Amino acid sequence: MLWINRIWIMTFFLLYKTALANPLQLYPETHWFEIYRNGSLVGKHETQFETKEQKLAVSSKMQLDVKFLGITFYHFDYLAKEIWENDELQSLRVTVNDDGKTTMISADKSDRGLYVETGENTYTYPTTLITTNHWLANVVKNKSVLNTLTGNVNNVQIEDLGWEEVVISDGEIRARRYDYTGDLEDTSVWYDEEGRWVKLSFKARDGSKIEYLCQTCGEAKTMLEPNA
Repeated sequence: MLWINRIWIMTFFLLYKTALANPLQLYPETHWFEIYRNGSLVGKHETQFETKEQKLAVSSKMQLDVKFLGITFYHFDYLAKEIWENDELQSLRVTVNDDGKTTMISADKSDRGLYVETGENTYTYPTTLITTNHWLANVVKNKSVLNTLTGNVNNVQIEDLGWEEVVISDGEIRARRYDYTGDLEDTSVWYDEEGRWVKLSFKARDGSKIEYLCQTCGEAKTMLEPNA
């Protein structure tokens, strides 16, 4: 289903207190969202963080089941594993099951740049690219991102719309909104004062409205509070 691409095709983020904030300090071990389509719960997105040999390992998982009269008529699974070191992507492995159609994408840093294989094509991109996995609040200064559903680079423009109160699972949180145009449109992303990803909203290609409701933003917030 084409509308699912919008969930991943995006860049984001503003310059926060460091060039690349430590996600192990910003987020709980698992940061996750419920996903709603036109107000109905359809799935879950979670991001997990850990260190491996002084490198940051990030796993992004998503599962969707769109139902009609209790019967699933569309299923989507996504798994992406990233390895980061010195603020640069070292490797990426993606597996997508789009209602029975499987796609695999890989990327590895080399002396010539970021070498990407999609199964059909190969590309070499700059190593400064950031993936469309949402968690890294540093990308708003970029004009392009690595689309983890296609292996292609998407060119984007980002407009800062200022601070808003965003609903999360256990209340509200103050966050900054960014709207995307260019290769992406009808997409908005919110980040809180520390650079945590707290919301996503976009118009799907079938016209439906997709929204992410954060389930761990309250938990993440207490991690940085005194005596937390």
